[in-house]
Amino acid sequence: MRLGADDGGRVDLRRALSGLAEQGANVVRVDSGGALTGALLAAGLVAELSLLVHPVLAGGSVPRWYGVEPPPADALEPLGHEILDGGLAWLRYRWATDEAA
Repeated sequence: MRLGADDGGRVDLRRALSGLAEQGANVVRVDSGGALTGALLAAGLVAELSLLVHPVLAGGSVPRWYGVEPPPADALEPLGHEILDGGLAWLRYRWATDEAA
């Protein structure tokens, strides 16, 4: 059985992260697309948000916040920022909600 998977093969994210914590992991880095990011946000399992913003204009319509309701302005507490090579901006926020684990 996969870590956090139920009998139907679906992943219970809270159970999966609890299993990782039991094995000694206290920080999990997720580099993902919209589906996993949205599921983690919707489940209240995001404690910190790290964004890389590239100074390039792009067209198209990409859903903001990956299909979940955007957080209120006071839900993100700034932790730091840095300008990297090529003008790339690295923004870090703590997810300041009671639900974040």
